[in-house]
Amino acid sequence: MEYECRKMTVDQAGEVLELYRTNPQYFVYCPPEADPASVKRDLTVYPPGCTADQKHSSGFYEKGKLIAFLDLITDFPEKKQAYIGLFMVRGDMHHKGIGSRIIRSLCADLEDRGFISVSLGYVKNNVPAEMFWKKNGFIPNGKETETGQYTVCAAEKSLQGRETA
Repeated sequence: MEYECRKMTVDQAGEVLELYRTNPQYFVYCPPEADPASVKRDLTVYPPGCTADQKHSSGFYEKGKLIAFLDLITDFPEKKQAYIGLFMVRGDMHHKGIGSRIIRSLCADLEDRGFISVSLGYVKNNVPAEMFWKKNGFIPNGKETETGQYTVCAAEKSLQGRETA
């Protein structure tokens, strides 16, 4: 990986909030706007039935600057499956291939560790997010969940038989 990857904790919540604030368009689709309390929740909350050991909040740094944040749950929703709860690249770093490189590296690492798939949800009508995930091999499975504020479209990527570059 060409970026330094660090485990993120509530001690880095300020850095994560700063990164979130570089992406105001995300919060148009997925309200409300981030604040210190919501970032701390993002760093500590995990799905029912999971344990803290399954949650992996990671920051990706370039020259000491946080450029991307990933929230990953392993062995969820089933064993050997992973779930991306949130992935965000710093707003001024979009369209440089950084996000795709991180996701390719993540998927390769997960496959090497025996995982069979990665799933996620993106907000319906958030075309940039949908395009990013499709470009990176995530296929919508037709399942949608209504949250009351927006609709989440489920997508999945199989890691079996991944081509290597």
